Amino acid sequence: MIKIVFSQPEIDELYKAQLINPNPRIRRKLMAVYMKSLDVGHEMICKVCRISWPTLLSYFKEYLLGGINDMTRNRHRGHPSKLNDYEIEIKTLLTDNPPATIKEAKAKIKGLTGIEISIPQVWSFMRKLGFSTRKVCGIPGKADVEVQESFKKKSSSRGSQKR
Repeated sequence: MIKIVFSQPEIDELYKAQLINPNPRIRRKLMAVYMKSLDVGHEMICKVCRISWPTLLSYFKEYLLGGINDMTRNRHRGHPSKLNDYEIEIKTLLTDNPPATIKEAKAKIKGLTGIEISIPQVWSFMRKLGFSTRKVCGIPGKADVEVQESFKKKSSSRGSQKR
């Protein structure tokens, strides 16, 4: 069991920080440590915060090592897409001339920006812009015009007889 001694100003700061932080993951961390400061049992903290025991212990260790300031740092490993700078131009391009395939969209994006990205990244970026897939169906074979005309005449004559 990890022993942490909290002062009243630290408890107040934890309370305020866990309410106002915009990131839900950081709020959960702060709430778990705040509950620890209120002497809530570890099992109850795990249930309320919906976290595992090892995760709870990592939150406590992080607090002991760096305090609230260290816990509120966002350590998200992702990075913004290079295409974000061209978002408006890409959306305009793809709206004016919708691509038939993702490969075609990839080629258009590369032609516009000079940036080459993978097909899953293209699809993800297009979804972010609000695009979706279209259903593709087969093109019907050549129709016999004479047969269609005779069918129309027969169906129109039947419709007038029923009235």
